Amino acid sequence: MFFPHGCENNHGLIGIITKTDLAKYYFENFVGHKRVGDLMTITYTSMASEDSLNKIVPMMINEKISRIFLRNQNDEPEGILTFRDLFRVALEQGRSDTVLDNSDPAISIVFPRKGFLSESGFGQTVLAKEVMSKNIVSVDYNDDLIIACSAMIENKINGVGVKINDRISGVISKSDVIKAITTLN
Repeated sequence: MFFPHGCENNHGLIGIITKTDLAKYYFENFVGHKRVGDLMTITYTSMASEDSLNKIVPMMINEKISRIFLRNQNDEPEGILTFRDLFRVALEQGRSDTVLDNSDPAISIVFPRKGFLSESGFGQTVLAKEVMSKNIVSVDYNDDLIIACSAMIENKINGVGVKINDRISGVISKSDVIKAITTLN
């Protein structure tokens, strides 16, 4: 149960602490303690920006990830798709009772809206590139972790790409910042 700041219940609760609060705390108190490369996840999941959502969403669920990098035909990072993007498209597509499928240029098909995972829902007809964020926020492997905290806070996101030699080679998230806090004396 959430209680607004300054409001207490019989257990003495006065609010919540979020991952953003902890990233701000790290940013304000631990300059020079950790590098991005000390905590980043070296591997990351990516798919083609031409893939439909009903192919990408199950991958995100199976991999237990909240963001996926999308690559163009040249296998270069082109954008990122997050649960925030998926939530937005679900709300937009959810306003209609039907879905128009124009994937075959010779014919248009209208069928009942079913969702992300259905073969006959908007997840089949909406491509990742249509809803992805094209701006991949990134930091360098050798940056102080406060740089990553700052980038996440300023952009109101939960994770950023990590570059090694100017190539996205991993990811660091607010969850990684929390791990950093637990290792400090």
